[in-house]
Amino acid sequence: MNKKLRTLLLISLSSALFFGFWPFFPAELKSFNFERLHVFLLNLCSGGTIIINHTENGKRLSYKTVIFFILSVIYAFLAFSEKYLLSILVAFIMFYITEMVRVKKFSVFPIDFFKRDIPVYKKFHHAALLCLSLSILFSALVIINNHYFILIENPKLKLDVFFLGFSFPVSLITMSVMFSFIELKAKHIINNIYFWIINIGVIIFFIFILAKQIVAQLIVASVLFMSVVLLFYLFYAFSKKTQERTILTSGLYFIILTGFTGIAYVIFKFTSLKNQYETIAKTILMIHSYISLYGWNLSGIFVLSRNQDFPLQINIFSIILLNWMMIIFALLGRFFIIFDIISFMLFIILLFYFFFSDSRKINSINGACYEKPIAL
Repeated sequence: MNKKLRTLLLISLSSALFFGFWPFFPAELKSFNFERLHVFLLNLCSGGTIIINHTENGKRLSYKTVIFFILSVIYAFLAFSEKYLLSILVAFIMFYITEMVRVKKFSVFPIDFFKRDIPVYKKFHHAALLCLSLSILFSALVIINNHYFILIENPKLKLDVFFLGFSFPVSLITMSVMFSFIELKAKHIINNIYFWIINIGVIIFFIFILAKQIVAQLIVASVLFMSVVLLFYLFYAFSKKTQERTILTSGLYFIILTGFTGIAYVIFKFTSLKNQYETIAKTILMIHSYISLYGWNLSGIFVLSRNQDFPLQINIFSIILLNWMMIIFALLGRFFIIFDIISFMLFIILLFYFFFSDSRKINSINGACYEKPIAL
């Protein structure tokens, strides 16, 4: 990936973490929803941009990637400042750019989802783009519904609920990377089943959130958790040992933890004694968010940001250690601000260390460990 884009990612990712410290901001700022900036800067600005760049092959910084990044940052701050009319306009432009990239790479209708001979990593790549496109579109429609026409009245149908919508494309593109590594006999059957379980499962889960069907949420969340465990087994057992594999394995540990915290949150949030357990539910949700954003999602962003440079001249285990330490301190920082400062310093070190380390490759693409998605 172009160094200029890595620099932009460093700025947006570090800014995302900074706005995650909003509980310690001055009292006069507490009325602002800094959590929107926290999530949008990571999932939409950083994650969305890297999906666009990856689809454009990532060797050079394309004008579409640059425009998408700029617009995503503008959208994040417009939504944060509740300038909804302008944010709707920006969202539609972003939707158009994403669709341009998707249709050029794949097709208008995702017919390849139903073709057995299409590799699953390509299906996940297409699904990531389609999900990014639809998430942007739906976010604009939700704003229109809630602030202008109110065609549908549902307390769950609000912009903040669509944080999941901007997170899922990053998960899908990460799974695209992972399935490109898996070497398994009869993998077409197993991988295709897995593809549909993940995509249909998340859609159903989101519908149940809107419908406030608690038991159904628990069932679907459990199925998705078991599918993640299956992915961990497939990836760990049937992929070659590379730096990317090590990073993504760490990411899988993070997403397994989010499975536990996600189920626990639903249980505590909607129990008959929810007033008693409200504080516990909020704490679990905070843990779930940080592990998801800065563990699982960041692992995918890391691999995609350097996919043409591996192997790198770094100790990859030090990257993983810094990542885990940063998240632990960030979680402790919700109670003591000194830990927030430590986590922010660790995060800056982590980003600089990873994004700007040299590659071991010598003028040859044959040294790349991750070649399939580059050739998409």
